[in-house]
Amino acid sequence: MCQYRIFLININLKKFDNLNAAIRLEVYVEKLSEEMQLDAIKELANVYSTMHLWDKVYSLAKELERKSDALLRFKSRGKAKRITVYPLITYKAYAILLKAGVFKERKEYAMALKYTDIYERIVDIPDPSEEERVMIAKFKRWAQGNRITINLMSGNQDFMQEYLNYLQAYSEETLTAFINILKVANEQSLKIEFDLEKYENKIKRFYLDEGCNSRVITHRYMLFNYELAKYKCNSQDYQNGIDIILYNLSLSTLNQDDHITVKCVDLYGTYRQQASLSQQETYSQLFKMINIK
Repeated sequence: MCQYRIFLININLKKFDNLNAAIRLEVYVEKLSEEMQLDAIKELANVYSTMHLWDKVYSLAKELERKSDALLRFKSRGKAKRITVYPLITYKAYAILLKAGVFKERKEYAMALKYTDIYERIVDIPDPSEEERVMIAKFKRWAQGNRITINLMSGNQDFMQEYLNYLQAYSEETLTAFINILKVANEQSLKIEFDLEKYENKIKRFYLDEGCNSRVITHRYMLFNYELAKYKCNSQDYQNGIDIILYNLSLSTLNQDDHITVKCVDLYGTYRQQASLSQQETYSQLFKMINIK
């Protein structure tokens, strides 16, 4: 229990530190109670996701599914005091969601859609409690958004408008959605036809309101900025694109997010010939602050 608490306290955005913390926790997971193991494995999978170590995420997802299956067989819903943070069914569904995410990152889109269907079906349980209803709604919302994302990534551009319609209903998904939209635009050389600046401002306000309290939101916000900078540079809007790279580099350095820092340095290197003198000076100052282990 003590090691798990230490892990939760120590995780941040610095890849080297998180990797060490995750490795230390894995040794102790089996010493936790069966229910606490579910939360520990879930947190481990989330940490490895921020490091984009997809094979490790998949391995943990399989373990989370196996352990949650065992507990669901032997525990009746709502009959005994629960130790886990979320209802037990949440962990089985989340394990399948993690698998779907790994297949999406591997560009195995048919498998990603298959597992998205599975976790949406899993949460269709009889007589859900109010807490379970909240989680069911979340998984169904995620399934809808992930299907749109997967279809977009597989080259079906007709889903772009459907994504915008989805965000009208679920504005809280805007940050994640635009990481995906910009990534698709960059990979497939698409031109975004709608008012991108409106969403940029909305996402920045969301980050300023919520990001300080969440390492996950902060990491996703920096991923958004990376894809946005790349899109602007691809569209030959070099000055704005490089400004975003520099802003993102300062954020990633401040938050010790090595993954984003490396991506920003690499992207700046691609477009350094387009940088103004003041941008070159800013980059030189920021580069001196980088300390990647």
